[in-house]
Amino acid sequence: MGGIGTLKALAVAQLDLAFQIHSECVVTGDYRAAQGPVIKAGAKFLVFPLHPGECDGVNLKPGDQKALVRCTEIGTAFQPAAGDYVSVGDGGVVYTVMSGVLDFTGSGWTLYVRRSSGLGR
Repeated sequence: MGGIGTLKALAVAQLDLAFQIHSECVVTGDYRAAQGPVIKAGAKFLVFPLHPGECDGVNLKPGDQKALVRCTEIGTAFQPAAGDYVSVGDGGVVYTVMSGVLDFTGSGWTLYVRRSSGLGR
């Protein structure tokens, strides 16, 4: 009994708790396609460092980060692509997306990002 609905409810609750507990790491930004429009303005992202074992030295390097975002914020109807980016605040900080994966319950995205200065965007 339960199934995917129960797992989704648990995943949503865990995401909500993570955002609450680590509120100091939550940023608000605009998710933008690399060559296109704003996909979602004013979304909340929980940004934190990668575990050293996740860095392969080629695609993911030391200093890269993960950004969790709820599907209720940006949806599931698109696939994050390399070169997409999250512009925070006045664009002074940009998180460039290297890749992203949707959890199997459809509750949240894990984006693998690289932080940089927003100058030139």
